[in-house]
Amino acid sequence: MVDMILTLTDANGDTARMSVPLGQLADTNTLANLATTATGAITALGAPGVITNAKVTSLSFNVLFQKANPTGALDAQFSSVSDGARLNFNNSVGQTGVSTIPAPVPGVFGTAPNEDVVLVGGAAAAWIAFYVAHASRDSTHNINVYNGGMKVGRSPNKRAQHKVG
Repeated sequence: MVDMILTLTDANGDTARMSVPLGQLADTNTLANLATTATGAITALGAPGVITNAKVTSLSFNVLFQKANPTGALDAQFSSVSDGARLNFNNSVGQTGVSTIPAPVPGVFGTAPNEDVVLVGGAAAAWIAFYVAHASRDSTHNINVYNGGMKVGRSPNKRAQHKVG
């Protein structure tokens, strides 16, 4: 069993982890294959401000794969990695998966009265497509059905606090 783990850092320096279960990989899988998968995950999340205000600062498959300075993370609405968009997935054999986008941008969510619901075709679409294409608990069944998502975190509607003076 292999899990890909992404660490994202927000503008305050706080971190959150996202993981994608990749199932059992064939013996012929190489680090180059994993690097391609990692690049796809980072592309699916996009730069800060596309899906999440946080920045991917490390990526690993039980080996640290990418590490970056969090400079460039955005201080905006939902800028803390303790806020998130929780996405739920499953497949035809009852396996489930969850992926939470830390520090999501407002475009991940719908408008009133559905402002707490993740839009399928919104800013998270690329990440949803990546997850259903790659997440697996075994070598034969992808976790390929998106079952919706919602805001989660310390305060789903809270904006970033700024220092005065």
